[in-house]
Amino acid sequence: GLVGSEMCIRDSYIEAARDTEVTLYYNFTKEAGDAQIGCYADGSKEKMSVPLDSSSVTEEVNNEMTISLQKGMNVFYITGDGCSCNVSCEISGLDEKDIYYADTKPKDIAL
Repeated sequence: GLVGSEMCIRDSYIEAARDTEVTLYYNFTKEAGDAQIGCYADGSKEKMSVPLDSSSVTEEVNNEMTISLQKGMNVFYITGDGCSCNVSCEISGLDEKDIYYADTKPKDIAL
């Protein structure tokens, strides 16, 4: 199923019913500067991140990576040194019945 298609994933949240491997497809354009896209399980100190090209990217770049979602809340984020980024993403490999929550706001704020 699709989760977060065409959505800016700066601080997006997915609560998974079980541990699962998914594929994150993401496209981006950005100004010059350092930025990275990543994700982590809520409460974990271990973060997975990938640097985005530090130069200016004006043509959309298509990327994909396999990530491990953990049972519970998983947080997707973009961080950088102030450069402007436009990112869209799609996650595949996660069945809709295995998603308890998906939004751009933390669960405690959205409910």
